[in-house]
Amino acid sequence: MLELEPTGKVIRTIELKGFSDTEGIAYTRNGHFYIAEEGRGRICSIRIVKDTRLVDYKEASFWTVDSSHMGNKGLEGLCYDPGKHRIFGVKERNPRKVYETVPTKLAPKVSYPWDIEKSSLGLSDLSGIFYDSGSGHLLILSHESSRLTETTLDGKEISHLSLKGGPAGLKRGVPQAEGVTMDEDGNLYICSEPNLLYVFKRKAE
Repeated sequence: MLELEPTGKVIRTIELKGFSDTEGIAYTRNGHFYIAEEGRGRICSIRIVKDTRLVDYKEASFWTVDSSHMGNKGLEGLCYDPGKHRIFGVKERNPRKVYETVPTKLAPKVSYPWDIEKSSLGLSDLSGIFYDSGSGHLLILSHESSRLTETTLDGKEISHLSLKGGPAGLKRGVPQAEGVTMDEDGNLYICSEPNLLYVFKRKAE
């Protein structure tokens, strides 16, 4: 795990010992994070403080959101809704899924806000997700479709942002968009393989 400044400068590196195929991360509060393990289909709960340099899997708690064989097309992204203390996640493909779950001490229940196989939003795969507390909408990322789509919680498209060259000030398309988040000022941050961070800022009105 890398802690970055908004400019992309690396602040620290944290080793995740014993974790497998980590693909998504979501912050809640007070140093508490959730991490997605793609192949295992698990959400892991961990805590990171100022001097943390290593997190051992033995110290994490976790639950399985999908017990089917996930392989390399499994749990990709996570985000957190602080208002209702719930987590949204996406499964990449075969089939595509949007998950919703509320962490509890007992086995958390997993539901599906809508069937994204029937209402795909034109996205061939799902690689990241973010919950916008201001609008109550989801931002769903697709690296194969080179697109970020804003949608309601029942899957109705509100808007979308092309990640191909040309739109949004991009000289070249984002190669492989894998993660998305947004700050309080509405700035978007998109991570792409290999080792790229894109920052999209709102135009001054």
